[in-house]
Amino acid sequence: MIAASAAAYAERGRISFLSQAPASEKIIDEQEHVVDRPVELTKGPKRRPLTTSQPLRLWIGGDSLAGSLGPGLGRLAADTGVVAPVYESRVSSGLANPGFFNWPKRATSELARLKPEAVAFIIGTNDYPIVTGKQLSGDSPVVEGQLPVRPKWSIEYEKKTEEMMQILVGSQNRTVFWVSPPVMKDSKINNGVRQIGELQRNVARRFPTVVWIDGYSLFDDASGAYATRIIDANGDSILARAGDGVHLSPAGGDYLGGAVFDEIDLIWHLRDQAVSGRPQRVVETKGSTYIPGTRPSTLGPATRSTGATGATGTSGVSGVTGGTGTTGTTGSSTTTSSTTSTSTTTTTRPPGSTTTSTTRTTIPIL
Repeated sequence: MIAASAAAYAERGRISFLSQAPASEKIIDEQEHVVDRPVELTKGPKRRPLTTSQPLRLWIGGDSLAGSLGPGLGRLAADTGVVAPVYESRVSSGLANPGFFNWPKRATSELARLKPEAVAFIIGTNDYPIVTGKQLSGDSPVVEGQLPVRPKWSIEYEKKTEEMMQILVGSQNRTVFWVSPPVMKDSKINNGVRQIGELQRNVARRFPTVVWIDGYSLFDDASGAYATRIIDANGDSILARAGDGVHLSPAGGDYLGGAVFDEIDLIWHLRDQAVSGRPQRVVETKGSTYIPGTRPSTLGPATRSTGATGATGTSGVSGVTGGTGTTGTTGSSTTTSSTTSTSTTTTTRPPGSTTTSTTRTTIPIL
């Protein structure tokens, strides 16, 4: 049983591998790209060979940030010729309000239909209103012999997160690449998503096949604050965020996709098995919604869209209790650790991120 193995795994030790950056880089940017990766995923039995006729089946899902991650990771993976990606993004969705969009139910259906071997999932930004302001560590006095009092929201959200991870892992013990929300420009939203990200990290540690990728550290600046521009792996300054202070730009989606791709490659050795000139198709699931301007204007010949709809909104991030916003259609796509432990890998991100101004903006639904 996965639940039993997850509980047992939570009691095992975890080790950390920290890759140190050159001193010159540290001076400019001390922020780090943090990944919790179960050691047995890279040290365990060799995965099956991947070919153009038998590619890795990859499902990418989540809120509208998946609308950027899907094309970014999807195209990069598909270009190897040995990965067949399918992605679905749902504006305003989260885990806190299944009445709006039920990800556990949807994922159960899609996993049965697509039978993916690996999953990349990003969620949590729309759930920020549930955070009451009390830190997860608790600010009540610690009484000897008693556990610290936790906020009610964190207990409830932990259960929802564990349920979702359980579904994604499934009885097949799928490898899941869980991406936490990136840093946000608005301080209230940012406080919420940061705590949600840490909670997701703690839950991921219970599963021996879940890789937790810290979206926050990928997009903050040297001081840990919101940044509009970042330096990518090629040393180029890119506009990584959309103008609303919440979403990613198409280049930001590519950047995030590259980080997730690297993690998949460590386990499945995609680059070693790549077949030049034989790209797979990236499939966008029918019914997907996205925020205009957060993905490429054209998804390219390798992508088959099945009716994704663009959506805009006003007055906050919507889709959860406490959020506000309205959705309007603006367009549609017509293109068709030692043993049994977990390592925390810290890879220094290229230096040079810049912080944007703190001007408050209207935040569209996510």
